[in-house]
Amino acid sequence: MFAGESKDSACTTYSSHFGKKITIRDAIKLYPDRIWILVNIYGDQGVLLMGRQDGIPRKLKKCRFYSGWAAVPICETKAGGDRNKSGYAGIRNLCLHDQGQRTQLILADGTRAEYDISLAEVTYAVTQTTVLKLGIHEADAKATTCYIWAEPGAQRLGANLTWLQAGFTLQPDRRFAQ
Repeated sequence: MFAGESKDSACTTYSSHFGKKITIRDAIKLYPDRIWILVNIYGDQGVLLMGRQDGIPRKLKKCRFYSGWAAVPICETKAGGDRNKSGYAGIRNLCLHDQGQRTQLILADGTRAEYDISLAEVTYAVTQTTVLKLGIHEADAKATTCYIWAEPGAQRLGANLTWLQAGFTLQPDRRFAQ
């Protein structure tokens, strides 16, 4: 673990945002799989202007990348407005990290599919159970339409919902999205 912090009043400057002199105090702890960051900004007489009074740092986990694909139905609109499924459109080379990334599904012709897909390691409040959640969202909707879950760090995830299919594989050596 690496730990570092600024000394009292070591970082003092004028802030145009606050319109006065401020002091920044920070503390960072870097672990192999996470980083904890606490940044507080103080004004005159040590009044906290921004940050956490309780001194609890922001705790970020190192993300893991998954590569994968999705398939959505191709629908033809017939006379009278009826829709008929005529196959699937595949979307390849998707990359998601497990810390809450969401991406739009873009078809080969550049149009957006009706769904977005997300991946997140989440902990349920009631049970304190941590899972890896692959979520399907209607385009631009905040809440998931449906999801599947697995153990955190699962090697593979897949879903076949008939109206959407997807598969993702952990890329343990990948460090960046692109």
